[in-house]
Amino acid sequence: MKRVLTALVLLDLFFIRQAPAQFTNVTWTGSSVILSGSNGSTNPDYEVLTSTNLTLPQTNWTTVSTNTFPGNGHFNLTNPLDPKADQQFFSLQTLPALNCNWVPTCGALLGAVCTDDDTATVSAFESHIGRQDDVLRIYHTPGSWTALTTTEKDYINAGRKLLESVKPSSQWSNAVGVANGGSVTVDSQMTSLAQSIAGIKPAKIMLIVWHEPENDVGSAGTTAEYVEMWHNVRNIFDANGATNVIWCWDIENLTPAECSCSASYRTLLPSLWPGNTNVDWVMWDPYASTESITNDIENGYEWLMTNSTASNDWANKPFGLAEWGVGINSYYPTAAQQTNGMNQMYDAFNIKNQFPKIKLVEYYDDLASAILTNAWNDYSNFANSPCLTQQCGH
Repeated sequence: MKRVLTALVLLDLFFIRQAPAQFTNVTWTGSSVILSGSNGSTNPDYEVLTSTNLTLPQTNWTTVSTNTFPGNGHFNLTNPLDPKADQQFFSLQTLPALNCNWVPTCGALLGAVCTDDDTATVSAFESHIGRQDDVLRIYHTPGSWTALTTTEKDYINAGRKLLESVKPSSQWSNAVGVANGGSVTVDSQMTSLAQSIAGIKPAKIMLIVWHEPENDVGSAGTTAEYVEMWHNVRNIFDANGATNVIWCWDIENLTPAECSCSASYRTLLPSLWPGNTNVDWVMWDPYASTESITNDIENGYEWLMTNSTASNDWANKPFGLAEWGVGINSYYPTAAQQTNGMNQMYDAFNIKNQFPKIKLVEYYDDLASAILTNAWNDYSNFANSPCLTQQCGH
């Protein structure tokens, strides 16, 4: 009992300062601890964090679950104890208010794209910045994803948010639906995936149906086939109860200076739009090489805003950077160049409020854009800045 009683006293002292939500009772049962509390109705969504070291900054504690306070504010949680620890502490952390599509009321969500999405790689990335990312990005190759993986389920069960990219088939015409000449196999695979995702309710995921499609017009199919593919996937998901999906449209870098093809790609975008009611977020993938990263982002941001129309209503959707990086293709930046880019991002999001519609930023830590040793501190400053920790009034 010594460990639990010690934890109980410290928990009580710790949570008096965390009003309005606070623990009122702790019970040890077998290998679990039951935490009860009250006053949790002012902000309904919260995380349960744990640590064996009370002196660690809370950003270094481990998230064990994500929950929603009931209407009366009382809560009762069962959490596993670490059998190897002499003491263990638990904390409640209310989450920024998000609507049903994960759009924060202020600031932006922080995300990362790691070369490998296993927990060790993600943990190594997050250890550099001393906090967890809000949203993890995971890719799937054509026809390879028919159910959530064990790793994905583990992330979701731990309360992590995922941004997933699915490519139903290497050819869009195979995924337009059987009635339109598509493949029975592809529809069956999408049905399996939809049922798997429906099985995680009430948890949600963000889903991109074929990222950067303008790059594959011709080789993968026509723009009309891309849109029909999207509609078919959406119809299959809806029919199988996968209504817990946040639908994201992700296009390429929109800066002609960075890609000679971008100007011509822009003309394709209206015909690649799945429709206002079929998309929740608009995302794109900016990278810095010959110009600054914030100039690159501004180019795409302004283009989307000024070219939005009633039928392609991009301006009334939240924006996200599904990938971004300082470095791309054959341009490998120095640490000083990366540092400069990270500081530009800090200023743009925290001081200038330059991109108020951008509500998610996912750094792509791979190849040319991999964060260099001497640039990690500056990226960490950005990742822990007021905007990226969703602190209002930044």
